[in-house]
Amino acid sequence: AWDLRHPNPGGARGGPLAMPGTYTASLVLRIRGESVELGEARSFTPKRLPAADAPVGDPDALHAFQTEVAGLQRRVFASVFRLNEAIGQVEALADALDASAAEGGLRSRASAVRSGLLDLRVTFLGDDTVSSRREAVLPGLRDRIQRVVGAFWSTSDPTTTHRRQAEIVAEALPAATAELDRLLTQLAAIESAADAAGVPWTPGRRLGR
Repeated sequence: AWDLRHPNPGGARGGPLAMPGTYTASLVLRIRGESVELGEARSFTPKRLPAADAPVGDPDALHAFQTEVAGLQRRVFASVFRLNEAIGQVEALADALDASAAEGGLRSRASAVRSGLLDLRVTFLGDDTVSSRREAVLPGLRDRIQRVVGAFWSTSDPTTTHRRQAEIVAEALPAATAELDRLLTQLAAIESAADAAGVPWTPGRRLGR
């Protein structure tokens, strides 16, 4: 059954509410990979409850903003996943390099990539070394976009603060993802060199031939 919400790019239920309009629903039975329609499709028109939230000035503009934010959230989540995965890879590789007879240049290159990834982690997730001391810290890109998502998955107009948070993420994300791609490329090159040098395999590395 549809709860009148669009998919949540974060993976959980409860995305933005569908705007008023005409929709079509059909009932489908799936058996062993085959789909069979049960009856004819039906059209319906949901409407906003008069007392629900605050008045919406422009439903189309609200839906466009929600769509934009959903796209930003999806890109941020994907980047954070890749980032955390890469940090685990480079730390495992650094340990393997320390235990091997590989030349020191590989160690310094791996250390530089790790340092860059940790700096990028602050960009996406904020500085937890500061927040752990209960000191004020600027939010990372993930926290900024999550504040927008958590506050306006309704039919109310976004506030000026919501729009500004989305703008900050949209402005910073291209450079952050480009830096992540650059560091991942460097990490792949170091892993290839480590493989050629006979360094023991570490998680995330492709097996050499």
